[in-house]
Amino acid sequence: MHDPRLLFIIGMSSNFYSRTISLEEEREGYIFILKHRLMLFPSSGQLFTLKTKDTERVVKVEAVSCVCRGAELPHEHYFIRWKGIQEGNHVIIEQNDATPRLFKMVIE
Repeated sequence: MHDPRLLFIIGMSSNFYSRTISLEEEREGYIFILKHRLMLFPSSGQLFTLKTKDTERVVKVEAVSCVCRGAELPHEHYFIRWKGIQEGNHVIIEQNDATPRLFKMVIE
């Protein structure tokens, strides 16, 4: 069951992104952003603040070219660098409606 604090952060908002961290994300120090949720974040390369209960960092969504589906299907993967994230962590990131470049993140 999710931590009750999540209800405060998520509420009824659809302005959030949620995922479970993979081993690769832990090793490389990033949070993968699924393409269909990119619209929640500022454009790739634009800085924004990501705040947890313990820390606040200025970050950006970054893109890397990839051919993991074969050379005939090139595409990009998107991520936010975040050192210290661990495999199995569940992250929930929510945009602050009053301050569009401020996001809250809960790590379970």
